[in-house]
Amino acid sequence: MNRNWIKIASIYIGTVIGAGFASGREIIEFFGIYGIKGIGGMAISGTLFAVLGTLLLVKIYNNDIESFDQLMEKQFSHKFRSIINIIMVFSLYTGFSVMVAGSGAIFK
Repeated sequence: MNRNWIKIASIYIGTVIGAGFASGREIIEFFGIYGIKGIGGMAISGTLFAVLGTLLLVKIYNNDIESFDQLMEKQFSHKFRSIINIIMVFSLYTGFSVMVAGSGAIFK
């Protein structure tokens, strides 16, 4: 049996929880204020991340996609890809700026 799925799942979980969506504490604090409904919200968001992530990874595997550009070519028109790239550049720049500003607080 191919064991690469464990590596891929670990990377996906680390990206979503560690660097992307939220930490475990943030998830508990956000959903926890809603009590039982919050637990349902955690279950729904976790299920959506798992299902949509799996669907994306299966599509990537089945279409032998090796880069982000190939994925965008399969998904979107040229015009929409340009818009997505602009949004991504802006988001990455904003995130970088926030991290640099936060690191400046360490030296005060």
